[in-house]
Amino acid sequence: MAQNVASKPSVFGEVFEKESRLPKRNPVLVVEDDRELRESLKATLQGAGFSVVEAANGEEALRLLGRNASISVILLDVVMPVMDGWEFRAAQKRDPELAKIPVVAMSGFQKEIDDRPIDSDAFLPKPVRAEVLIETVRNCCGP
Repeated sequence: MAQNVASKPSVFGEVFEKESRLPKRNPVLVVEDDRELRESLKATLQGAGFSVVEAANGEEALRLLGRNASISVILLDVVMPVMDGWEFRAAQKRDPELAKIPVVAMSGFQKEIDDRPIDSDAFLPKPVRAEVLIETVRNCCGP
């Protein structure tokens, strides 16, 4: 049975052990307002060999990117307080360097996404299955 990211990363045992031997890439920026989900996404990605930087909303993510634009991919919740995913993407695309960073959007609110699509390189519906998360992020990071 597929595991979602709320499961403990240790359930993936051998997969994570193998993945952790891969060379480190630039960090993944996880932008998620739900602290528990953000921590779970972080643990899942770290278990697969990714380094992770976290932000609780789009505004915080832009501040982090201003200090460290060497991010491999942005994992972006769409519906958040302060600055949502749509506002973040608009600001990101105005900066030529930040616009180059691939974005994987996520949301548990499919109707809002259907009504107002978000421009992203990939989309993951919540809850996110761990193996789908890892594969999607890896695909967006390139070789």
